[in-house]
Amino acid sequence: MWKHRKSHSSRGLGLCTAICVALLALCQAAPVSAADEEASGTGLRLGAKVVFEGQPYFVAERRDDGSVVLTPPQPPTAKLGAFIKPVAAETSSRQDPRTASKLIDGSGWGESFPGSGVYEHTADVYADGTCMWNSAGGDTQAWVRFDLGQTHQVNGAYIWNYNEAGQWTGYGMQEIEIRRSIDGKTFEQVGTFKLDRATGRKDYRGQTITFDKAVEARHMEIRAVSNHGGPHAGLAEVRFSNAAEQAAAATAWTPKYERPKHPELKPGQALTGAENIIFPSDANVVDVTKPPYNAKADGVTDDTKAIQQALDDHPNAGAIIYLPNGIYRISDTLRWPGPDDPRAGSAQKRTVLWGQSRAGTVIQLRDSAPGFEDPRHSKALIWTGKAPAQRFGNEVHNLTLDTGVDNPGASGAMFIANNQGGMWDVSIVSGDGQGVAGLNLAYSDEQGPALIKNVSVQGFNVGVATAHTVASLTFEHITVKHQNIAGFQNDGQPVSIRGLRSINEVPAVMHNGGLMVLIDSELEGTGSVGDQAAIVNNGTLFARDIKTTRYGLALHDRRKDHRIEGSAIDEYRSDEPRAEVSDAKSSLRLPIKETPELPWDPHDQWIAPQAFGKVSSNEDASALIQQAIDAGKTTVYLPRAHYRIDRTVIIRGNVRRFISVGAWLSPGGKVAAGEVPMFRFEDGTHPAVAFEGIATDFTNRVQLMEHAASRTLVMRRVMCNFQGSGVSYRNTGRGDLFIEDVVGQTFHFKNQTVYARQFNPEPGDTKVINDGSTLWVLGMKWERSGAALVNRDGARTEILGGLSQTHGGGGTPMFINENSAASVIICETNYSDDPYRELVIDRQAGRERKWVEPDAGFRGFRLVSFEARGKTTNAGD
Repeated sequence: MWKHRKSHSSRGLGLCTAICVALLALCQAAPVSAADEEASGTGLRLGAKVVFEGQPYFVAERRDDGSVVLTPPQPPTAKLGAFIKPVAAETSSRQDPRTASKLIDGSGWGESFPGSGVYEHTADVYADGTCMWNSAGGDTQAWVRFDLGQTHQVNGAYIWNYNEAGQWTGYGMQEIEIRRSIDGKTFEQVGTFKLDRATGRKDYRGQTITFDKAVEARHMEIRAVSNHGGPHAGLAEVRFSNAAEQAAAATAWTPKYERPKHPELKPGQALTGAENIIFPSDANVVDVTKPPYNAKADGVTDDTKAIQQALDDHPNAGAIIYLPNGIYRISDTLRWPGPDDPRAGSAQKRTVLWGQSRAGTVIQLRDSAPGFEDPRHSKALIWTGKAPAQRFGNEVHNLTLDTGVDNPGASGAMFIANNQGGMWDVSIVSGDGQGVAGLNLAYSDEQGPALIKNVSVQGFNVGVATAHTVASLTFEHITVKHQNIAGFQNDGQPVSIRGLRSINEVPAVMHNGGLMVLIDSELEGTGSVGDQAAIVNNGTLFARDIKTTRYGLALHDRRKDHRIEGSAIDEYRSDEPRAEVSDAKSSLRLPIKETPELPWDPHDQWIAPQAFGKVSSNEDASALIQQAIDAGKTTVYLPRAHYRIDRTVIIRGNVRRFISVGAWLSPGGKVAAGEVPMFRFEDGTHPAVAFEGIATDFTNRVQLMEHAASRTLVMRRVMCNFQGSGVSYRNTGRGDLFIEDVVGQTFHFKNQTVYARQFNPEPGDTKVINDGSTLWVLGMKWERSGAALVNRDGARTEILGGLSQTHGGGGTPMFINENSAASVIICETNYSDDPYRELVIDRQAGRERKWVEPDAGFRGFRLVSFEARGKTTNAGD
C-alpha cells in the first residue's frame, strides 16, 4: 500500500491525493497525505468526503504520521432493512461480566467511520469494559433470547460472531437455530443457519442472515447447535432486520442542549460565589501558569504541552499539579507521568490535579480535535494510568472537563486509582452531547478502590461507566443528565452509590453485572421516557430509598423478570440474605450523616513546621510540627517533603485542618517501635477537625492515630501504608469519626459512632474490630485473609457494598458477629486455591450459627449478604 508523509502545503489535497486516489482503484483503500488541517481548512476528519474527478471518497483512517486512508463508498451493513435494536437480552448462561446485554448495547461496535453505514466490531473483548458475551464453561449449545420492544416484521438478522483475537474466536457459534415468538413464552423455529468464524480483527464486519420470508415477532431466540471449537459459545453483537423499514442514511448530530458556557476569568482570578482553593507559596505545589511551564489559561492558547510537562516533571512524587482559574485549551490527552510500562514502580501514581474552583478552572478540548473522532477508540481529556492495581494516590479536584464540540470519540476522564485516590468536586461536560463516557472507569481492569464524590456529568453516551470485577468503587452525590444510552452503566464492578441524581430520557441506571448498592437517589425521567424503567438490572442489586418521576417503571429486574411500578423503591434486593445466619430480610438502616465540610482558610491562618526550623528526612520533625499546631492558626500544612516522626504529635488547640500537601511521613524512635502512636487527636476549640492527605511509608507495627477526644475527627484521603500488625486507628475518646477514602491496617472502634466512605483496611489479620460502636460503611474493600469484621459487645454495623479480594482466606472466618447486629452486603472474588470457607459466625446469647461453604475450589465471584440481629447497646433496629 502506497504511503506518503504529511505535507504542510496550504493548497489542500494537491498532487499527493491525486496519486492516492488513482491507486484506490487497485487497493480500494490507501493512505493519502493531508495538509495541516487548521492551515488548509480541509477538515480531513474521519468520514470527511473528498471528491476527485467526480468520484466521492471518504476518510476511513487517520494515522499517527499525519497521513490518512481514503476509501470509496462501501455497501452498508443494513442491506435487508433497518436495524431493530433489542431492548433486552437474556441467555442460558454467562461468564460474568460478559452478560447478554453486551450483545445489544453497542460496546466495541460501531461504524467504521462516522456516517459510513458499515458496522464493525473490535477484537478487544475488554473494550468499553467488556463488549462480547460468552456462555459458562461447557455450555456450547447456549441460547440467547431478545426482546425487540414491540412486534415487528423481521426478515433477517445482522450478527457479529465472537471476535476475541486468537484461538478464542472458536467460541463463536457455527450452526444456529433462530426462533421467533410473540409472547416470549412459545417459540417456533424460523430456520437453521451457518455462521462464519469471526476474523479476530479490529475491523470485523459480521454477516447478514436472510430469512426465507418475513416473520412477525416481538421476541427472537438464537440457539447454538455447534460452535467453532472451545468450551464456550459466544457472540459479539446482534441486530435484527425490519422488513417494513429501509435503513436510513446517517443524519447530522443534533444537540439536546445549548453549549455550556464558562466564566471568562483572568488566570487566577477568583470566581464570585465559588470556592477559592489557593495554596501558600511555600507549599511546594506545581502551578502550571508559573515558570517554567507558563500555561496561559486564556481559552485561546494551546496549553497541552505546558500542562503535560508539569505532569511529566513530577512522576510518583505526591505532587499537586495546580491549575488557577482560567480556561486551559488542549488538543490532546493529558497523561499521568511515569514510564509507559504500568508495572514500573513510578508509573502513573501519586499525582494530583487540583483546580482553584470547580466552575472557574476549565480544561477544554478544542472542537473537532484530531484523534477524538472515533467512538470505538475513545480518547480522554485526562488519563491516569491502567492496570495493574498500582495507581496509588491519584486524585482530581475542583475543576471542569469540557470535551468541546464534534468530538464523538471523547471521554471526559479515563480515571484509575487504587487503595486511596479519587475525584472530588468535578464537572464533566460535552459541548454538544456527543462522546463515549463522561467519567470512564470501564477502560481498565483492576479499578479501585477509589472514591468519586460531588461529580456531575452532562452529555455523552454514558455519564459514568464502570466494569470488571476487581476491585470496588464508591460514589456519593453524583449527577448525570442528558445522556444518550444510560446515566450510569455498570458492567461487572462492585459499586456502592449514595445520592445519584439523574435527569434523563434514557435509563438512569443500567446494571449489567457485578454488585451494585444504590441508595438515597432521585431519578427523573424527561422527554419521551415513556414506559422505560429508571433502573434496569441484569446483575446483583440492592436498592433502597429511590425516588423516580415520569418513568414507566421504577425498576425492571431482567434476571427475574420482576417489575416495580410507581415512583418509589423502599428496599429491593435481587438476591435474599443468607437465611441460616439472618434474622431479617431488610437492612439495618443505620442513620447516615454527611461528612463535615470545613472552610478553606485564608493564608494568614495557615502555618507550616518550616516556620520553626529546617525539616530533614534524617531528623525528627515531630517538635517542629507540634510547634506549628500550637501556634494558634486554624490550618497546619506539611509542604511536599519527607518528614520523620519519632514522638507522638498531638492535634489540639485551634487547629481545624491538618493537611499534607504531598508530604511523605516515616516513623522513627518510639513511633517506629510501636510504643506510641504517630498522632493523637485531643479536645480543642473546633467541634470537628480534618486530618487529610496523609501518606506514610511501609514500616511495620506502627499505630497512626489515637482518637482521644470527645469531638469529631474527619480522616480524609489518608494512605496509611504501615504493614504487619500495625493499627491505623483506635479511640480512647467517644468522639464521632468520619472516614473518607482511607487505606490502612487494623481499625479498632470502641463505643463511638463511625461513618465510612471508601474504607480499605488491608492487613492479613483482622481488619476491623467494633466494640459496641455504631459503624456505617459505604464501600469497603480488603484483601488476603483474616476476619473482615469482629462485631461484638452490642455493636451495630452496616456495610453497604464492597469487595473481598481473597487469597489465602480459608483459615479464618470472614465475619464474626457476637451479641451484636450486622447488616452486610458485599461480594467476594477469589482466584487462589484457598478461599474463605467460613463466611459468617454469628453468636447470640449462647446460640451459634455458621455460614460455611465447603467448596474449597471456589473461584470467581459470589455474593456475601446476611442480616444478623442481636442485643445491642445502642438504639434498636
